[in-house]
Amino acid sequence: MSETEPAPVFERGDVVYGTDPFKGDGRSRPWLILSNHADRPFHGEQYIA
Repeated sequence: MSETEPAPVFERGDVVYGTDPFKGDGRSRPWLILSNHADRPFHGEQYIA
C-alpha cells in the first residue's frame, strides 16, 4: 500500500492475513474481524479480531 492509497476498511466477518504478535516477526496467521463500528475510535485503523 502506498501513501496515496487509502487504507482498506475491513467489515465484520472478513478474514485477513497478518502478523502474529505472539509468535514473533516473520510469522503470520489469519484473523477474523469481529467488530468494526464507524462510531468507534480508530475506525479503519484498528479492529477487534
